[in-house]
Amino acid sequence: MALTDQDIEQIEQYLLGELTREEKGQVEERIKNDPEFAEEVEFMRDVILATREKGKEEIDQFFGNNDQENATKEENKTEVQKNNNDGSSKKKIINMLKNWIKRFKNN
Repeated sequence: MALTDQDIEQIEQYLLGELTREEKGQVEERIKNDPEFAEEVEFMRDVILATREKGKEEIDQFFGNNDQENATKEENKTEVQKNNNDGSSKKKIINMLKNWIKRFKNN
């Protein structure tokens, strides 16, 4: 059974910590009982981790490996901006990930 857009959205919310305790429990139960769903959760988790790692690498390259203090300041600035954001940036990233996942699966 193919996963629906609603399933993908639920996985994203789960990985981003946006679900209620009850919803989180339901997702975790489904992970245990649905191998296809569990595989998609792992795939999306890996994509998020890889994206974060790539971002850290780009910050290091931009500021140079010896300028860690400036990189940390920039990361903190980005974190403050993220916390002050209305969520639209997060949604943009999620939409980019969705499009990337769809293209990846279709190839």
